Amino acid sequence: MDVLICGSTAFRYWRIPPIAQLLAAAPEADIRLAKVLSGNDLELLSARALRACEKFAKPHCGNAGELYRTMLDAVPLLSLCGDGPFDLLSKDNRDVRRSSLVEPKVWSAGAPVGGTREATELFGVTSPEFTLQQLAARASLERTLLLASELCGGFSVFRPPAEIAGVIQRLCNRGVLPKIGGWEPCLSGSGKLTDLWKRPPLTTPSDLKHLAETSDSSRGRARLSLVADLVTPDAASPFEVQAGILLGLSARRGGAGLDGFKFNHKVWLTPDAALLSKRGSCSCDLYWDEGLDVECHSITWHAERDSQLSDFARETALELMGIEVLPITYEQLSSPRQFDAIVRIITSKLGRKQPAKTKTSQAAANRLWKEVLKVDWLRLPDV
Repeated sequence: MDVLICGSTAFRYWRIPPIAQLLAAAPEADIRLAKVLSGNDLELLSARALRACEKFAKPHCGNAGELYRTMLDAVPLLSLCGDGPFDLLSKDNRDVRRSSLVEPKVWSAGAPVGGTREATELFGVTSPEFTLQQLAARASLERTLLLASELCGGFSVFRPPAEIAGVIQRLCNRGVLPKIGGWEPCLSGSGKLTDLWKRPPLTTPSDLKHLAETSDSSRGRARLSLVADLVTPDAASPFEVQAGILLGLSARRGGAGLDGFKFNHKVWLTPDAALLSKRGSCSCDLYWDEGLDVECHSITWHAERDSQLSDFARETALELMGIEVLPITYEQLSSPRQFDAIVRIITSKLGRKQPAKTKTSQAAANRLWKEVLKVDWLRLPDV
């Protein structure tokens, strides 16, 4: 693969739902879309692709190089990764010239074995694991942990261009949006498209650890290895990630030290609990085996729950199972006094001892809060 996108561009590529990729490239060629797209939809998508190409074609109209021709052909899809320039892997800073289209990212060791994927016939992309190693080489530990949590989680944060968003919304309204690769949009209570998508995890902590142990390059390797040890997989939203990091990391790293939880643990209900909830099972946002479920209530990220249960019915069903439910909000998470109260409640319910605060641990907590809460998820992985 001569053209290999990497770094921030690759991370954003892994955020793109397959349906959005198809709509950006050649929707008329896909049999699933040909049956549901109108002629007006195709015209809008074609016009968007043309505008995306024109934006970059003019500055490069005198460049006949194969690389730039390939990149320009790939722009309709790459434009979903941002406004450019797009990060391109290079072994030498003389290989690729920086421009409004291309940002060379020198990685002298080259891509590791298994560190690339074929995106299209035009270009390849670094694997989620290798992408994270590149970002870890220049990001803070906390920011790298956020990125790893999304890659190892069951969600993606993505806002499509207006034309593509409009088509997806119309297909959702008609109930004909194809579900490709397990990806599906999270809709608001009124059925509107949000920035959150559900999908299968893109990687695992063990896969991140394996790359950290086998990579030929030392850049980012130590941080990737540490993050692989710290990340908890299967989060379903950014709010769950933020809550999990603040609650689960050790006091030395600025957290509350309440580790040992699982994200989105499935609980199979007893007949009585199932009767009340009208479901055979439900999922706990942050679950401790001691029988505690911390539920993350967020208007932004939890506009629609998988369970489709009312909060009261769900809480009653879990209480019948001997599981105590503690709801938390973003406001409580971001308020130091309220967060401390939440920590005391959880510590008590888990039967643990809360570590004494020191100047060092408080400074670590302040840094962690800034890195984890003061972040624009749509702009990640800007570092």
